[in-house]
Amino acid sequence: MICFVGCYTDDAHPEGIHVIDVNPESGALRRLSSVRLQNAIYQAQSPCGRYLISCMRGGLAAFRIKDDALVPTDRVEWGGQCLCHVSVMPDGNRVCWADYLAGEAGSIGFDEGRFVVGSMIRHRHEGCGPNLPRQASAHCHQAIPLPDGSGYAVVDLGLDRISVYPQDRHFPTEPKGAGPRHLAYHPSGRFAFLASELGNLVAIYRLAGDGRFEYLSSDSTLPEGWKGESAVAAIRVSSDGRRVYVSNRGHDSIATFGFDEKSERLTRLFVTPLSGAFPRDFDFLPDGRVALATLERSGMLVSLRGDSDAGSFSEIAVLGGFYRPSSVSILSRPR
Repeated sequence: MICFVGCYTDDAHPEGIHVIDVNPESGALRRLSSVRLQNAIYQAQSPCGRYLISCMRGGLAAFRIKDDALVPTDRVEWGGQCLCHVSVMPDGNRVCWADYLAGEAGSIGFDEGRFVVGSMIRHRHEGCGPNLPRQASAHCHQAIPLPDGSGYAVVDLGLDRISVYPQDRHFPTEPKGAGPRHLAYHPSGRFAFLASELGNLVAIYRLAGDGRFEYLSSDSTLPEGWKGESAVAAIRVSSDGRRVYVSNRGHDSIATFGFDEKSERLTRLFVTPLSGAFPRDFDFLPDGRVALATLERSGMLVSLRGDSDAGSFSEIAVLGGFYRPSSVSILSRPR
């Protein structure tokens, strides 16, 4: 298997994307190649699996995935301040993006590896939330397609809000001040799970037929009685919808929840401590047995073998030498 690790960059560390070989049986990791791209902190693949789109300083970059390397195909810049998330609509024709510092999100047309000139749509958010200073202004943290592909949801950490475009509908998140970061959907398309960074919470929302996000409940991602500083990062849902996983930066762990669709409830099963600091992102190989996690402050990519019944993980391999690894994207098609 191939995966792509996105990183922050500086003058001494200009490589923003690393191409990594992953042995799906042993979890062994091997660096294959890298690309120079400033602050390539998040990537998404086109539905066809031929293209990788990356955040970069000031805008977005696109690459063709060729064997074990990335071949640049296009880039677009509009002076973005901190592009932190990118995704692709299910039909592959538009790329969605979120800019944390600018409080902006939007989308742009995409066709065979190139951005469509004149197709950019931008949404500017204004306001603040109660949790200062982190919510002193709007902070768009994610732009992700809706399950039915009818639009995309923008998660705003600064405003405690989910906005849906192009419908231009806005839904407050709960509780206030929790600072929503990322959404992930249940395979049925009936539920969304929201990871809130400032509150260290995971919440369940029912997706109503008219496109509304209806809040149901929330649970802590941290063990009982733990009092240190921590901040939620990534959230993933198992392919069968029975497990929800959230990473904790500070507690440095992955929390596993069981989800019961009938009762619409989450139950925390296990919180697995990791050997490195600040698990920024993680994702699963296609069979769901092995996960990869980026440990930003330790400069490492780790592979983990999961026990889906217990909800725990065991570390099986480590690859170091990264500068602030931020994201991991696993190739969605065979090599």
